[in-house]
Amino acid sequence: MLDFIRTKNRYEARTAVVFGAAGALGSCVCRQLYVGRARVIAFDRDADGLARVQEKLLRDAEVISHPGTFEFFQLDMGTDESVEALRAEVSQRTDEVDMLLCVAGGVVGEDNVPFPSVSTFRQSWEENFLTVPKVMFALLDLLVAGKGAISVTSSANAVCGLGQMAYSSAKVSLHAFVRCFAVQYGHLGLRANLVVLGTAVDPNFPNARWAKAMANDSDLLSKIGAWSPRDKSLDSHVPHPEEAAAVLCFLASPEASMINGSEIVADTGWGISVGTAFEMKKGGAWFNRVARSS
Repeated sequence: MLDFIRTKNRYEARTAVVFGAAGALGSCVCRQLYVGRARVIAFDRDADGLARVQEKLLRDAEVISHPGTFEFFQLDMGTDESVEALRAEVSQRTDEVDMLLCVAGGVVGEDNVPFPSVSTFRQSWEENFLTVPKVMFALLDLLVAGKGAISVTSSANAVCGLGQMAYSSAKVSLHAFVRCFAVQYGHLGLRANLVVLGTAVDPNFPNARWAKAMANDSDLLSKIGAWSPRDKSLDSHVPHPEEAAAVLCFLASPEASMINGSEIVADTGWGISVGTAFEMKKGGAWFNRVARSS
């Protein structure tokens, strides 16, 4: 019987693979798994970023008793050889995968225009959609061996008209894929779920896109978070990547064993309160005029 009381070491004796580990969200996922005593195998195309994640985890190890383990390798899933390369890299480290967390992706090219170019659509499709099936099928045998659980990041862009057409189109494609995968491979013991994320920013370490936006408007995060419900213990305007990581890790944990083929919306209410791209421009930076008039 599952021990629902155990939380601190909930990932002990589990092997977790993290795709997109070098980014802000990926590093937080690695940290939560590591603190939870998982064996973390991380990869990303950013080797320097992976090294920085390892440095942070080593600092955590100095104050955490009996953390998990962390190992990483550099790999770009955009190449034709990436599927076999990934299978080889992970297979030489483990015989089974218990958890797979796919958190790579982002806005690419000139997507903040009324109609992006074909090349932007293609690049976004390859980076935000195609890499996920490639990773999942590369590790399929190992996932079956471990009766693994898979968490994939989607975006509020996929379910709302927020603009960034190429990125949004690529992300929404993941919804159909994950549902099909969950149906077709559930009988083998695999689970696959999506987390629909809204804004999650570490104000102290924003990525390049957020850093530029915040430089242009120092109050940007407070404006975005004006209508975001926050727990009383949290003083940030918008969710921190650690909060998003907690949802992703939970979905791939034994506690979420009843959830399969689902879309968990973790967007602080964006999907029910944000207007269309036109209304956003007309009525405010992020929320429609109805919300702002209350």
